[in-house]
Amino acid sequence: MLRRVLGREAFGCVIAQLFRFVLDEPEVDLRDFDLVSNLVHAVPIYELARTASLSDLDLSVKLVLKQFGSGG
Repeated sequence: MLRRVLGREAFGCVIAQLFRFVLDEPEVDLRDFDLVSNLVHAVPIYELARTASLSDLDLSVKLVLKQFGSGG
């Protein structure tokens, strides 16, 4: 399944993917918040949900290509 996510859900999806070395400095937290917020406002965020089986990977690729095109 491929679906667009918006607002807080999109922010949550992106922020959950960050790998952070600094966890206890408010300045870093604020910078990360601003960066993710800017990203979520600048580009559409999509969630791809699929099975864990690699045998289904081809179906996921086809779904993404159908939605976004082959890109050349």
